[in-house]
Amino acid sequence: MGTYRVCITYREPTFEQQRLWGPRPYRGIFIVRARTPEAAELRARNAFESIAVRSRVSWVREIVAVQVEELAGDVAERLDGAAA
Repeated sequence: MGTYRVCITYREPTFEQQRLWGPRPYRGIFIVRARTPEAAELRARNAFESIAVRSRVSWVREIVAVQVEELAGDVAERLDGAAA
């Protein structure tokens, strides 16, 4: 099982229409443990969607990019130690 950093870049097109500025990318960073990069992405997307639902805002969040990076063993160990 590996530890992954998943960066989800997204837009809020409905919110953008209400403001004067153009498209703005936002990012959510998720640290997840998974067996594969694909599984890590799926877990992060699920967490992203869960957060979006709980935010109770009316605008849509549109994912525009996902980057998955496996963290080196020493970084993952330090993160695990910090969570304990």
